[in-house]
Amino acid sequence: MGQFQHKHIVSLCGVVLEGQPIMAVLEYMANGDVRQYLQFIRHNGLDQFDNLASRLLNMAREIAEGMKYLSKKCFIHRDLAARNVMLDDQLTCKIGDFGMSRDLAEDTYYITHGGKIPIRWTAPEAVVYKKYSTASDVWSYGIVLYEMWTIGEKPYGYSWSNNDVIEMLEKGYRLSPPPGCSRPVYELMISCWHPDHHQRPSFHDVTVRLAASNDGLLSNRATSEPIRGCLGDCLDDAAGTYLDLQETYSKVK
Repeated sequence: MGQFQHKHIVSLCGVVLEGQPIMAVLEYMANGDVRQYLQFIRHNGLDQFDNLASRLLNMAREIAEGMKYLSKKCFIHRDLAARNVMLDDQLTCKIGDFGMSRDLAEDTYYITHGGKIPIRWTAPEAVVYKKYSTASDVWSYGIVLYEMWTIGEKPYGYSWSNNDVIEMLEKGYRLSPPPGCSRPVYELMISCWHPDHHQRPSFHDVTVRLAASNDGLLSNRATSEPIRGCLGDCLDDAAGTYLDLQETYSKVK
């Protein structure tokens, strides 16, 4: 972490080498992690937060900028999730928890054996073949977007086991759009979940797409489709939206 110097990466202040355990001293992140923040929003009522969709979009941009920086440094995170993105006293997003990160300077992939994997956030090739790359981080970024637009819901819900998730992804299933989610934002999620890692956008591509105006990204002006539901509504309220995107990778005809 000592080599990372970026406004959207948690800074390493120092290391305590005397005594046990050895400790890393990190910058103080006053507002915890994004998952906690989303739960705080849901607990206190979404109507208490002005321009919530725009706020989420700005957070998505900040996370993408941090991940673009890491990818340029040839690092993969391997555990990108809302719980591992921290918020400072100004609610600026900073990526943290590099316990699973790996240096890719010498290899395109990092292949791991054993260890626990966060299945619901991990790309299929990493789950099945233990092959990690920046593209697998992009998949995880799409799941982070889903967490944000559902205001902290668990990806794939509580009724599915991890094995269910793996099986359904293999069949081409993808998470349905959250209520209140525009087509441009859902298109970005779907592109992050392409089964071929070569076809996923890079983090540079993601930042370019997110550089569009808030109005363009948070509306369906281009298609005139209705945006079903509102942020924080029951997930079933929007399950039938953008079916063409949901079925992009489906193997079940």
